[in-house]
Amino acid sequence: MKRPFLMWLATFLLLVSVAQAQTIFTYGNNTVSKQEFLTAFQKNNTAPPTQKAYEDYLEMYVRYKLKVKAAYDIRLDTFPSQKADLLDFRKQVINNYLADEATLNKLVKEAMVHSATDLRISHIYIPFSANDSIEARNNANRATRELKDGKPFETVARLYSSDSSVQSNNGDIGWISAFLLPYPLEQLAYHTPLNSNSPVYKSSTAYHIFRRTGQRPTGGMIQVAQVLLSLPPDASAAATAKANTLADSIYTALHGGANFGGLALKYSTDNASFNNQGVMQAFYPGSYDISFEEPVFALQKENELSKPFRTKQGIHIVKRIGVFHYETDTTKATAITAMKSRVLNDPRSKLAIDAVAEKAGKQMGLKRSAVTQASIDSYTKAFFQGSANAKVILPKQTVLATLNKKPVTVKDYNSYLSTNADKISNSQPSLKESQVFSQFMQSKILEEYQQNLEKFNPTFARQLIEFRDGNMIFEAMQANIWDKAVNDEQGLKNYYEKHKDKYTWKESVIAVIFNGLDSTVVQNFYKTIQGNPIEWRSITEKTKELIQADSGRFEIDQLPAFGNMKLKAGTITPPVFRAEDLTHNFIYVLHNMPANLPRTFEEAKGFVLNDYQAELEEAWITALKKKYPVKVNTQILKTLNR
Repeated sequence: MKRPFLMWLATFLLLVSVAQAQTIFTYGNNTVSKQEFLTAFQKNNTAPPTQKAYEDYLEMYVRYKLKVKAAYDIRLDTFPSQKADLLDFRKQVINNYLADEATLNKLVKEAMVHSATDLRISHIYIPFSANDSIEARNNANRATRELKDGKPFETVARLYSSDSSVQSNNGDIGWISAFLLPYPLEQLAYHTPLNSNSPVYKSSTAYHIFRRTGQRPTGGMIQVAQVLLSLPPDASAAATAKANTLADSIYTALHGGANFGGLALKYSTDNASFNNQGVMQAFYPGSYDISFEEPVFALQKENELSKPFRTKQGIHIVKRIGVFHYETDTTKATAITAMKSRVLNDPRSKLAIDAVAEKAGKQMGLKRSAVTQASIDSYTKAFFQGSANAKVILPKQTVLATLNKKPVTVKDYNSYLSTNADKISNSQPSLKESQVFSQFMQSKILEEYQQNLEKFNPTFARQLIEFRDGNMIFEAMQANIWDKAVNDEQGLKNYYEKHKDKYTWKESVIAVIFNGLDSTVVQNFYKTIQGNPIEWRSITEKTKELIQADSGRFEIDQLPAFGNMKLKAGTITPPVFRAEDLTHNFIYVLHNMPANLPRTFEEAKGFVLNDYQAELEEAWITALKKKYPVKVNTQILKTLNR
């Protein structure tokens, strides 16, 4: 009898030994494994994985774990505010986990490829309804045959397309970019070779045939400002001449340095932009009619003006503000993250949600009951007809499926139908009864999956724990360090007196920094200030907040854009452009101040507060290390870089 027991004991001790061998440090009775530490290091450390980097991070991680322990000791995790914050965070991030990663990655990669190229597309559009679907299908077939027989696309488009503008544009809808068309049509466009016709695609409301007539590297998303003088296409000669004269005078004034925003506010009839200095929302090719987009995308430089041009809306004068590109390099993590966000906010993301619902159903043991689909369809039909027969067909307690060991009943289905009745009834095209039930089952799967996501997704569970611990640390730091320092005015003054020598000014200037968004406005303001700098306050007020002024004492290294200039008293620097906030800035220097002058307590207070908080934190950590002695397994630490 002793031999089995001894074998069990030996195995147990071996397992304990292995577990201890993988512990990188302990604090009090708590252990941290090598794997936990490495996971944290890889996630949070940007330094190369050298031995020194591991040792430096180890001290940071020890401090982190001690703070978490201190927070749990005072049961911060039970505070209502902490529970509410965790629930809010869960709601915020859970959608990031409701898409199948493999499907999402495929969509992201495809979107990056599409986003690198703009296409010029011609389109045959043949709509249908339930009453004329056969005629529409026949027309689509005829159009396809005639295209295969070599008839020009333009001719076939004029014959069969129902697009209202086809007779004038021969089906040419201009340039498009990714995300502008519904996803299936985007795929159709990008999968059609240059100078070729696509196969017929049947959407829910129409047949579509594309022809790719051009392609180019993406023009990106452009932002412009415009002055629009509304003029209908059938305007009289006199009205047209009057509008042209006004447009020419505005264009001449702008070339002479007039303020674009002011003229837009005065003359533009574009209700969406005139009150915003004429600035329009940034847009991609394909967002507007080609007659507007071609002259706009032809502008090559920032602040370049178009000559007045005519569209159906009227006469436009456009100023280019800038062009913005989504990165399409599939090897860059930042580009992938940005595109993933874009995909998740697009209807195509439903493909990834469908995939995760299918996997989740299997994970949770989804099993349909013996109730036939025909019976469920009859119940669905009776429900929407308002028939009392629904209760006879399937009583509410009838089990339709089991999910995560829970029954899904007719009562659940009835509740879903009641809540979504209007949406289902107004669906275009109308849904079949079986499709309605499929949508219900997917909603139940996703609902159950969300409620239990921590069990199925370790990454999500880990993110919740990290947020909870970080949020508690913030609360603990607020009480033990930050608020304590802020409210201890005498302690701050005592700390300042002890360390007064470290709080000195570097070489600095007393100056006024001016900034504005419109380069023309800034240049005109700059010329005015040069002529009368002493009146800078009143001159700035007259700009009605188009120019902002910030006066004070600035250390030279706080002014990187001007650091290589000779900033002497009386100097007014030329304006420079700051790409980080798209502003134009210049400085008026009032006085020069040498280095190493002492800061008063008030001037140094921000620095003193930071240093005093750091001192309080060190005292807190020291106390925690006494309460929970830290022991590092140096042998394991040395193996990390092997």
